[in-house]
Amino acid sequence: MIGWLILACEIGFWVFILLGLFARYRLRQRTLGSVLLFCTPLIDILLIVFTIIDLKNGAAATTFHGLAAVYVGVSIAFGKRMIQWADDRFAHLFAGAPRPLSLPSSMAHNTPNRNAPAGIGMFSHGRSASYYCLASYITWGMQIKQKAC
Repeated sequence: MIGWLILACEIGFWVFILLGLFARYRLRQRTLGSVLLFCTPLIDILLIVFTIIDLKNGAAATTFHGLAAVYVGVSIAFGKRMIQWADDRFAHLFAGAPRPLSLPSSMAHNTPNRNAPAGIGMFSHGRSASYYCLASYITWGMQIKQKAC
């Protein structure tokens, strides 16, 4: 059950982003677009609530519960950047904004760049690493609890 809910939340996340950007740039309804984009974090909250309810109702913690924690962690860590990425492309395609910058070739091929910010690959921002680690610890704790039962 929870596996299907994770899939539905991932699909819902992108559907709300696309609908929000479509309303903002094609329909010229900025308020509607903002409301639809605001719904993306609500999807994460719903997933957390349904996961807690599932566990409180006696379901054994499974890999799917851990996957829900990882999904929420990734969504929190990278959601803003994913929405910004999509917004830049929609603005270019439908509103005449300048073409979005692409990654420099040194970053696209994972070769070191002296001018790049210090960091560890995709964790160049401390907050992203923190959210990923938090989701990993939650997953690990759920698996330990399941083995103990």
